[in-house]
Amino acid sequence: MSALQVAASTGRTRTLLIVDRVLAADNLAWLQELLPVSTSIHVLHLQDDLATDAYPEHWTPFMPQVRETARDRFLAFLDRVGGHRRVRGLLPLEGGFSVWWTVGPGGDRHPFDEPFVTARACCAIRAALERLQPTEVILHTASTNLGTVVASLVRDAGLTLRLTPGTPKGARRLPSLGAWLLRQGCRVAGYLLRETVGWVRQALTRRRPPSTEVAPCVLLTTEYPRHFDPDGSNWYWRSVRAELSSRYGIACRYVLDPNWVVLQPAGGRAADLERIADAIPVETARLAPWPMARLCWRQCLRLAQFYRLERATTHDQLWKFDGANLACIFGPRLRQGVESALGWERTVAARAAALRHGGRQPLAAVVHCEFYRNGSINIAACERLGIPTLGAQHGVVYPLHLHYTLPAGCAEDSPIPTYFAAYGAFARETVSEIGAYPRERVLLAGAPRFDWLVRNPPRRDECRQRLRLPSEAFVVLVTTQPYPWMIQATRDLIDLLRDVPASRVCIKLWLLDKQRAAYQALADGAAAGAVEVHADGFNDLLGACDVLASATSTTLLEATLLGKPTISLDYSSAGDPYPYVEEGVSVRARDRGELAEALAAVRDGSYRTEEWSRRRAAFLRRHVGAAAEGQATETFVRLLHQFLLAGTVVNGERRRAG
Repeated sequence: MSALQVAASTGRTRTLLIVDRVLAADNLAWLQELLPVSTSIHVLHLQDDLATDAYPEHWTPFMPQVRETARDRFLAFLDRVGGHRRVRGLLPLEGGFSVWWTVGPGGDRHPFDEPFVTARACCAIRAALERLQPTEVILHTASTNLGTVVASLVRDAGLTLRLTPGTPKGARRLPSLGAWLLRQGCRVAGYLLRETVGWVRQALTRRRPPSTEVAPCVLLTTEYPRHFDPDGSNWYWRSVRAELSSRYGIACRYVLDPNWVVLQPAGGRAADLERIADAIPVETARLAPWPMARLCWRQCLRLAQFYRLERATTHDQLWKFDGANLACIFGPRLRQGVESALGWERTVAARAAALRHGGRQPLAAVVHCEFYRNGSINIAACERLGIPTLGAQHGVVYPLHLHYTLPAGCAEDSPIPTYFAAYGAFARETVSEIGAYPRERVLLAGAPRFDWLVRNPPRRDECRQRLRLPSEAFVVLVTTQPYPWMIQATRDLIDLLRDVPASRVCIKLWLLDKQRAAYQALADGAAAGAVEVHADGFNDLLGACDVLASATSTTLLEATLLGKPTISLDYSSAGDPYPYVEEGVSVRARDRGELAEALAAVRDGSYRTEEWSRRRAAFLRRHVGAAAEGQATETFVRLLHQFLLAGTVVNGERRRAG
């Protein structure tokens, strides 16, 4: 008999209440009526921003720290499923890449997405069951999938589960396999027809033949619209481009996808990308009928393989995680991965065709978002053409950013860059000690885009003049992140500065922030001019501010390079996953009280001691490497040449490798 069953047999009443959304008044009344005061009630919160002050005094919060445990178990789970003979036996994508890791659930590793959030919840619930040994479990959630997963976990523990009113009782069933396969067959036929018509139309309307230039170049992928100045020039890679040209006589070309959804909120700039000088627009080439027919035939074979996988009696056992069954999450996602395999292969082939006819001879490619799906498409297209790739770290990398902690199977069976250019030692430890990216292929290159902060730091008065901010104002810059509590932290900050004379709060929105209207409402509700919301212009905002407040963001790194005071917002029980506070360069604010103390400390400068300066210097050496001295561009280009270009091109002339 298990410990949980023993606890149940003793007659003790211990209730574990699992909460995943705010308890409304009617839910709270239902629980108080159901549970006598004598009952021992522990509350497990699955979200970090849920308030507990409205609960009865005899309810005890239980918040286990399971982030690292959940990360390790989740990555091991992905590796186990991805290596299963039936999953790996799915006909691989062209190039030998696995459906599981490339377009399937194995690539859905963002820490904010449902797969990892659910896995973390399972680990927390398992810890609560083992520590508290409850006799009953009650769940309050709005998620159908979470309810199904928790029910399987509680059953595995030998307990029963009660649901609060309004909590879904079961996951939606998948469409029948036969109907799904029939629909997929129709999609394949439609795909072939549309691509053939598009190819014919493109052949009839082509205005100019592909360029026959053979001048060598390095391809640069640029994913975000804020990389470009209004005149169409690219500031993000400007220093790298100039260094490659002056030192080695190598030109650069930009690989741009005008249709990528990330570009759409950028104030209409997406339409201008094709007119940028030295750009290679991709996603414009159409495949000829025969290559497309071959891809469609491969998809039909893949569907047949998947039919055998899903019909297998052992299929349901694949999704066991820490006592729970995650089939309701991963089953549909694996289907979606198989569905999108044809589109992925077609996109890779079209992108390779665009690069092949891009006007010059690509020697190497510098790839952004190298462990995300869009980056993997660029890498796969380059591999098809024999072009080596250098993944360029574009933001902070940390152990809980699971896209950068590749499981071993992902490193083996998905497109990964030939080399990875890390900011510094901390990022290398993340990708090669927690993740499985080969350590010998990590280059400590720094971040060229940070060099200007050291070499030519922005002038505070000039930035304020461009932004029309008063020169004497105390300006706090908030850079938003997609944490659920970020709105509350910003609201507290605005309230705390209400009585500070001549204070301003500038809110710089994250590119994909879904709470834009909420932040604008905060600004509208404040005194006239006290709060501003910005969608662009970060460089000027950084130069103009007196202190920067954010959570985890790379912007904290940039402010530290400038020597600006920073506040690390962390309205959660989990802690900031990036060690700004741990390594002593930022002031932590976990609630309104700590935020008030942090604002006081940065205003009077009391924390900026010699010890802080020493810690800052050590932090920058570890986290941004050569950029700490403004030397990242030279380091980056030297390593790019040494590992990808040496022996191929020197001063614009080809020579024999080796």
